[in-house]
Amino acid sequence: MTLKLKVTLVCVSLALLLPVRPVCAEDSDTPEAAPRLSFNAMDLCGKWSLRGDGRYDTRTFEFFPDGRVTEENTYRSSRGETTETYEKLWKIQGDQVLIWKKGEGESSGQSIFIEIPFDAANLQISEVWKSPSSTRVTKMVFNRTEAAKPDSRSAVANPAADQLPPSALLSELGIAVSPSAKKSTEGYYKIERLSLNITLKNPSMRESTGPMTVSYWIFGKNISDSKQFCVLSKGKFDCALGNTATDRTIKRTTETYLNKYWDYSSSGSFEYAGWIVTVSDPAGRVALIKASKSEWERQGDKLPALDVGKVYDLRLDKVDGAHVPRYM
Repeated sequence: MTLKLKVTLVCVSLALLLPVRPVCAEDSDTPEAAPRLSFNAMDLCGKWSLRGDGRYDTRTFEFFPDGRVTEENTYRSSRGETTETYEKLWKIQGDQVLIWKKGEGESSGQSIFIEIPFDAANLQISEVWKSPSSTRVTKMVFNRTEAAKPDSRSAVANPAADQLPPSALLSELGIAVSPSAKKSTEGYYKIERLSLNITLKNPSMRESTGPMTVSYWIFGKNISDSKQFCVLSKGKFDCALGNTATDRTIKRTTETYLNKYWDYSSSGSFEYAGWIVTVSDPAGRVALIKASKSEWERQGDKLPALDVGKVYDLRLDKVDGAHVPRYM
C-alpha cells in the first residue's frame, strides 16, 4: 500500500467520526427587530394617538398611574372641529388591561382592552361592542405621542400586580351615610347627639380594595345666618374590603358628638346641617367624596384645611371674624 493511499484512508476515517452539521442559510446581517413587549404598567402610562381611522380624525388615550384614563375623540367637519372627552378607568386583570367608563362598570355594552404583554411602542387596543344579537370587535394600533411624566413613576407601587390601582377601585365603592341627630331640651338649650352610620361596599367580586382611610366631617349651620357652617366634629378610621360575601361590606358608626346651642337667634348657635365623607388610598389621594350637599362634593381640595370650631361658607371658604359656637 502506498503512502498516498494510507493518508487518504486515514482522512476518510476521521471524517466519519466528526458530527454531521446541516447546511443552513446564511444568517442575515440586518435581522428584523422584534417589538419590545412589556408587562410594566408604567410603559402604558402617557398619551397614545390614532389618526384618521374612519370615525375620528384623531383619537387619543392618556393613561395615568392612579388608574384614570382620559379618552379624547376629535371630529372635523364643514362646521368646524368638535372634541369629545370621556373620563374612564383602567386596571390590569390577568392577561389584559381593561378600560371602562366611570359609573358604567365593566359589564356595559362597550368594552376596551389591551392584551398583555403589549408593544411598548405601538399599542394595539381592541374595542368590543355587544348587543343581544351580535358582537363586533375593532382592533386599532395607536402610536405613543407623550410618555408619562418622570415624577409620576413612583405612583404605581406594584404596576404588574393583578389588581386595580387603589384609587380607581376606591372611586367605584358603594357608600351610604345615615346621619343620626337625636335632639333633646335642657333648660334654655338644645342638645343634639350627632353621629354618622357609614356603610361601604366593594363592587368587585374579584378584587379586594387593600387598605383605605375613611374621613368624615359633621357640620352645624348658624341659626342666625344660614350661609355660615361650622365644623362641629371630624374624624377618620382605617379599613379594607374583601371580595367575598362576608367581607365585601362594612358598617361603622362614628363617635357621638354632643352639640349644645341656645334655641333662639344667636350668632354663636349652630344646629346640625350636614356631613362629608371621603375615602382615600394609603398615599392620601382622595378617591371618593360623598356629602349631604352637592356643593361640598365639588370642594375636595379644601377638605384638608377644615378645622373643628371654624366657620365656613357654602363653598367651604373660611369666614373671617365669624362667631364660633359657644359650647364645644
